[in-house]
Amino acid sequence: MGRVAGVQRSTISIVLRSFQTAGLIAQHRGGIGIVDRAGLEEMACECHGKICQSFARLLPVPLS
Repeated sequence: MGRVAGVQRSTISIVLRSFQTAGLIAQHRGGIGIVDRAGLEEMACECHGKICQSFARLLPVPLS
């Protein structure tokens, strides 16, 4: 995952641990579950909204 994000794996681990401690995600072997989507969106930078707008424009069908 670190390679995809362009950061070291240890950085990903630190961020994921902080999200889990905050009650935003739940980690389990081989996966991550979102517990509090609104909380994650609140923590995200303004890039999140811009990316969502781009996806909505390019892929107008709701993703399930």
